[in-house]
Amino acid sequence: MSTLEVEFINAKSDKDIEDIFYHNISAFFDSDEFNWTVPWLKEINRDGWNIYGVHCGNEIIAAFFIKKDGDSIITKQTPVKISFQGHGISHKIKNEIESLAKNDKIKSIFNYCAIDNFRMVALNESHGYKKTGRNPENKKTLVEWQKKL
Repeated sequence: MSTLEVEFINAKSDKDIEDIFYHNISAFFDSDEFNWTVPWLKEINRDGWNIYGVHCGNEIIAAFFIKKDGDSIITKQTPVKISFQGHGISHKIKNEIESLAKNDKIKSIFNYCAIDNFRMVALNESHGYKKTGRNPENKKTLVEWQKKL
């Protein structure tokens, strides 16, 4: 497995958000976690979510979302674009989220994923997250995972 270099860029402007949306729409889709539209992205950003584009060269290949909640953060992430899968990108995203949390002296990280997203379940388990059994916002298709730092 080859390793690709990636850069994580926090969307600071409407243009950054639009770039994440338009640059790689093939990797993103609507689900219980995501209503993938530019207005939705701007709305959740105004609601306190930091949106990061995962860049590989000139291409945005995934995105992740972080929202501070007291001494915890809530996270979600999109799938990695198919042509970039198998290169450890999802692990790099988890490592970046954990690094951001530690730098901010966060005590717990919560991740939400679809109950049938077996790749994310395995990723969460490999990074030491534990399933809490709670369903956020009463969405029966999502499950909450927690990692205590």
